[in-house]
Amino acid sequence: MLDYHFYHFAISARLIAVLEDYVETGRPVGDFLQAVLTNDFMEVCGRADEGNQINLPAFAGYLYNEMPSGSWGSRKKYDAWVAHGGRRGYQEQVG
Repeated sequence: MLDYHFYHFAISARLIAVLEDYVETGRPVGDFLQAVLTNDFMEVCGRADEGNQINLPAFAGYLYNEMPSGSWGSRKKYDAWVAHGGRRGYQEQVG
């Protein structure tokens, strides 16, 4: 697993692995990533450590460019993604 780079900003490989697991399985994420995924700016700013604070643009780039639009953007979307079991859960419903 590699870091994700967006211009000169980056997300650690550890957090990318958490986000990829969330996308695939719907596994809930920690408070900071929940705030990112639910588009809660005030909460993101309050929960980000120094490394993530300076790299917030990378999170916007990653969500927009790499994640399914149904998995982020509001609390309702986040809760539904978790409840359905992520991409696998949605695929099982369709398949």
